Amino acid sequence: MKHRMSSKQANRESARHPAEVANRPAENSESAIESVDAKDRVPANIQMNGVNGRKGPTTEETALERHYTVQEVSEMWHLDEKMIRRIFGDEPGVVDIGSNESRFRRAYRTLRIPESVLVRVHRRLRRAG
Repeated sequence: MKHRMSSKQANRESARHPAEVANRPAENSESAIESVDAKDRVPANIQMNGVNGRKGPTTEETALERHYTVQEVSEMWHLDEKMIRRIFGDEPGVVDIGSNESRFRRAYRTLRIPESVLVRVHRRLRRAG
């Protein structure tokens, strides 16, 4: 769906200095899309338990690394899936996709655990034990 300009907008556009119009990014250009903050592009039902403000990999690095499912981690660590969900449920950096629990519907959660978070938790649990 293309955006149509009103006659007033067209007049204002033509009244601008040509260099100003040429330097302004087009509405559909990739540079305009790249300028949008990453948080704005994430759907509302996906929550990143913040890595920002902490030492460690940036959000971009975390997004490109291997993400494990709860089942994969439970098989690697020989633990029950419920235990893995308890360990990683509120861990910073874990991608939590799902819906909130309401009065009549239970919550459904899908966790994706980045490799850096997996290693960090493993180190922490190894020191504690």
